[in-house]
Amino acid sequence: MYGRAYREESAYSEQIPYQAIAPLQHTIRAGQAYALADATVATEYYYAKVYDDSLPLNRTVVSGRYRYYPVWLGTGWPTSERTTCV
Repeated sequence: MYGRAYREESAYSEQIPYQAIAPLQHTIRAGQAYALADATVATEYYYAKVYDDSLPLNRTVVSGRYRYYPVWLGTGWPTSERTTCV
């Protein structure tokens, strides 16, 4: 489980530093359930390090081939979609 969408290394250009994967301390075990927050939300990485355009490729969307789905954990079930891990 990750706190944001991580793009694979090949999705980054040479001027945008690769973001290493950093999993959260949470896990979803077999039999536990979670609520899908929104299956339609875009899961790209937005590279923006400065307020002006002084860095190359500042304000760039990095898209990759992996799809990430935001989920709700430990907050009840705010949506009607509920999934159980197997």
